[in-house]
Amino acid sequence: MTYFPGTTKLTDALSFTLKPGESRRIDFELVSTRSFTVSGIAYDYAGKPLPHASVNLSVETEPQWIAGNTQTRGDGTFALTGVPSGRYLLRVSHKLVDLGEVHFDVDEADVQNLVVRVGPRR
Repeated sequence: MTYFPGTTKLTDALSFTLKPGESRRIDFELVSTRSFTVSGIAYDYAGKPLPHASVNLSVETEPQWIAGNTQTRGDGTFALTGVPSGRYLLRVSHKLVDLGEVHFDVDEADVQNLVVRVGPRR
């Protein structure tokens, strides 16, 4: 489901502003949409699978809403479900020191076999 009035894409959503104390009637319907799975593996800078790292998925366009988060499994793999179509930034971090990221599109199909190389932050 989406909460963006009249569209299933965040980038096509209309915005409105309310000032403190202001009220406004807004009618919109919820539109059902397909969602997909994003999965892959994270490696450290030595090329070894990276277990128990934080995985954060955000929409690449403004506003950069967080679309999901998880941790890598013991073998470095991860999976995020319920991801709608769109352009995303996936960041993997480990011990708040190492970071890796990848940009990609979800376009009417699951995204599998993403590879994220994690190294020292610059």
